[in-house]
Amino acid sequence: MTFPISHNSYTVSSGSSPSTSPIFIARDPTSSDVAYPVQQRWINTQTQGIWVLESFSSLGGVVTATWRALAPIVLSTSDPTSSDYLYPIGQTWVNTSSTDYFVLVNVTGTTANWDLISTGSGTFVTVTPDSGGAVSPTAGNLNAFGSGSITTVGNPGTSTVTTQLTGLTNHAVLVGAGTTTITKVGPTATTGQVLQNNAAADPSYSTATYPSTTTINQILYSSANNTVTGLTTAIDGVVITSHTGVPSVLANGTAGQVLTANTGSPPSWQGAGAGDIASVVIQTLTVTGNYTPSANLLYAVVEILGGGAAGGGSRATGAGEYSVGGGGGAGEYARGVYSLAQIQAAAGWTGTALPFAIGAGGTGVAAGTGNTGGTTTFGTAPLLSAIGGTGGTSGLVQMTGFYSQGLSGTGGTGGTGGSFRSRGSNGATAIMFSTAGAASDGTGGSTLYGSGGSVYSATAAAGYGAGGFGNVSANGTGALAGSTGAPGVIIITEYIA
Repeated sequence: MTFPISHNSYTVSSGSSPSTSPIFIARDPTSSDVAYPVQQRWINTQTQGIWVLESFSSLGGVVTATWRALAPIVLSTSDPTSSDYLYPIGQTWVNTSSTDYFVLVNVTGTTANWDLISTGSGTFVTVTPDSGGAVSPTAGNLNAFGSGSITTVGNPGTSTVTTQLTGLTNHAVLVGAGTTTITKVGPTATTGQVLQNNAAADPSYSTATYPSTTTINQILYSSANNTVTGLTTAIDGVVITSHTGVPSVLANGTAGQVLTANTGSPPSWQGAGAGDIASVVIQTLTVTGNYTPSANLLYAVVEILGGGAAGGGSRATGAGEYSVGGGGGAGEYARGVYSLAQIQAAAGWTGTALPFAIGAGGTGVAAGTGNTGGTTTFGTAPLLSAIGGTGGTSGLVQMTGFYSQGLSGTGGTGGTGGSFRSRGSNGATAIMFSTAGAASDGTGGSTLYGSGGSVYSATAAAGYGAGGFGNVSANGTGALAGSTGAPGVIIITEYIA
């Protein structure tokens, strides 16, 4: 081991040794302070700490010094740590920044155990709360009292003061009851009750209970007094109630069903029953044949027209002569209402259909009375019938100074069956005084569904059941037939379940 030149080397041993003067420096020694003999004294002029050089050691050619502190108090700007073990047991340490006071209790190996004896100066100067200003202790004592629902509990054994609330109950909800008082609400013995606000009063739990969870689109309702539960909905369903008022969702019915009231029971989806009309179908029959009722027929309104008659024909004329024919009469109108059972019971029912006949329009006759319109029948008995109109007559040939007159045909009448009928309208009587023209046109009779023909407007009978016009001959014109009447028709309006 090498020592600095002009210094003696010593080890700790018994006996006498040369005395050295203390070193006065404003710091503590470190392991690098090796230029001194063993038992060299070192005094920190700032902290008054006293140290002695105990020994040297060498590692890798590097010499380090071991100094041992002897002074009773260490003054430092920091707290001691477990690495500060080179002090005697009982060594005191003062942190000059915080004025905390420590003492070395024991050393295990190179680990020191320091105890904090006191903090700061050991007395409170002031305590500053949230409000009211700073408070200083009296005779070293500072009271810590609770107020309202807050109390304090001291434990001298652990030097602790605990702040706690009074009057608490497990699972209760705390509610402010004033500036310093806290009260509690609940808990209740019933799950599902909810906390509700009360104007100018403490909140309270509801009497009614509610579900803790719900599902999407669920409807909440009271299934019993003060019991709120969820009502499961259905796609395209209808909310209904039972006979006792309990709500439920009625699933969607099938196409064509209707929601029907049931006395003493909830509404339900039902198909169209007796008397319930789901649709209306109109059949127009213009050609003789068989009528087939539509499926689910409830009843039918049957309207019929007899055929319109032809107008009267005009006679052949010479120069300065003229002849006119009267208008044909319109067919009769009749109406009846029949159930499916009545139709099926009618004469001629084939099992699937009922025969009918359409009265043809009467045809014209040159220089003669027009032919009568045909009778329209529904069924072979028939169940309903309408008579065709009669034809207009042919007027005599006349010369200037006299008039030719073609009498009108009469409207059809005399059919059977049904609940309503109306005689067909008469055709018009034609009158002509000279070759210049007729004083009146022999127009055919009109109907609800057709208009009579007119010679001067050159229009034939149109639609159904109308009479044809009477013709005109003058100044050498040959005999002409009156125009044909319009055919009859059957119109059936069906009411379908």
